[in-house]
Amino acid sequence: MSKAHTNGADTRNVAVREATGDFVLWVDSDDLLMPGAIAAHRAAMRDYPAADVYYGNLKVFGDTRRFPSAEVLYDDFWGRTAYLRHRLVSHNRVPQPGTAVRRALYTRVGGYDPAFVRAHDYEFWTRAVDHATFKHVSAFTCLWRWHSSNMSS
Repeated sequence: MSKAHTNGADTRNVAVREATGDFVLWVDSDDLLMPGAIAAHRAAMRDYPAADVYYGNLKVFGDTRRFPSAEVLYDDFWGRTAYLRHRLVSHNRVPQPGTAVRRALYTRVGGYDPAFVRAHDYEFWTRAVDHATFKHVSAFTCLWRWHSSNMSS
């Protein structure tokens, strides 16, 4: 399938509509899935089958000056939805790259809002937090490329 170039949120919404599996695992065009990431996701899904969002840590490559350790580590919000909601007030606490999202969550919450050209994942998590369970995968799941023209920058 192909589509006209629009924006990240719109493209993600098309991907969700076209997906046929129970989960969508996000890896953007300039990122790489880490070896062992799918096995780590499967283990978390086996151990925590009720979760809707499975996310791991990120290894950073490219311009790593903003990330001196070249790693981004995330908290586990399993059973701590109120804490995640509180933490989302100021920053994104769940990565998009390397994250597996139950496709049915998009039906419950709605897709990504195309009005958010930047931070559409953050805006989505702020809506999803009251409708989903989040589970950290104890692994590096994605090699995340950082550069000056990242949407996150």
